[in-house]
Amino acid sequence: MDRPEKDGSVFRDRAFANVYCFEIADDEQEFKFDETELLGLVKLDAKDTLDLLKKESGSIEGTVISLKDGVISREVQTIDFDRFLVNPGETAITKYGTVLEKIISLT
Repeated sequence: MDRPEKDGSVFRDRAFANVYCFEIADDEQEFKFDETELLGLVKLDAKDTLDLLKKESGSIEGTVISLKDGVISREVQTIDFDRFLVNPGETAITKYGTVLEKIISLT
């Protein structure tokens, strides 16, 4: 996701964003993640998320699980459609829809 800077240079962003879906217990203490690598996890309902991606706008409620100074916290937040990472040339539904449909069919 390269973007032009104000000085005329180009910022070359080569970071990868991955989406992992898994079933978890309600005990967030199970999570072991490096806060220098990961800001947190977002727990969303698969059906609600798929509906949001199909509409391409709006928001849903999710639980953000994060680690700060060694303490894991859990906070319900509104997750806007715009928070889903979509690169130029792709859509949110094509990027995430197939995996969400599979999860829904298995649960």
